Amino acid sequence: MTPAPVAATCSVPITLWYPKPLNRSTASTRASRPEGYNQMRLKLVLISSLIAAVAGAGAATGIILSVFSSLKPITRPGVVVVSTYLLPVIAILLASIFVYRHTARRRKLQAILTATLSILLTILIFIVASIVTARRVPIEPEAPSGITHANAGSADILSAMSA
Repeated sequence: MTPAPVAATCSVPITLWYPKPLNRSTASTRASRPEGYNQMRLKLVLISSLIAAVAGAGAATGIILSVFSSLKPITRPGVVVVSTYLLPVIAILLASIFVYRHTARRRKLQAILTATLSILLTILIFIVASIVTARRVPIEPEAPSGITHANAGSADILSAMSA
């Protein structure tokens, strides 16, 4: 039993290696690109940078606003204070590693770009959080209870000197 001869009417070679024959339009665009042309995965870089900045800075801001009602306890070192500093750094590091592991070309460049963009976004989130949570009206100091006319004596001295 010999197979029947097949007419050579197909212009695209069919091989067993590929499930579909190559499309001529994609083959021509690949050939027209320069050899060193590599696309970066900018969506991955942008999305992972944004997630790292929001997660790191948001968690640190949430801890600061919920645990510390004033800035007095921040001067004493503790586990909570250290965690507020480490959360953004860990989030940025994990995002950079994620981008490095999920890209095929220009890995180091994309990882550094992710870290740089995450740092800038984290700083921006901290600035916005400090503006939003700032007091609108400053707290006035309480007047001392023992002194009733504190400025009266100095006013008398100044008027006596000018005369």
